[in-house]
Amino acid sequence: SGYIQEQNEKIYAPRGLLLTDPIERGMRVLEISVFEDRGSVRTSPSSSMSSCSSTR
Repeated sequence: SGYIQEQNEKIYAPRGLLLTDPIERGMRVLEISVFEDRGSVRTSPSSSMSSCSSTR
């Protein structure tokens, strides 16, 4: 929807996030994607653990 696109452009994208329109998922899922630059991410035990747990 236009509202979701507008919110992505103004709020989420500048923070490295993307909100997926729930209508695209049949109103079953609210999805927020997190974008990170792998070159600037520091490795710590907690970040390694969270990245492993997010793999499907």
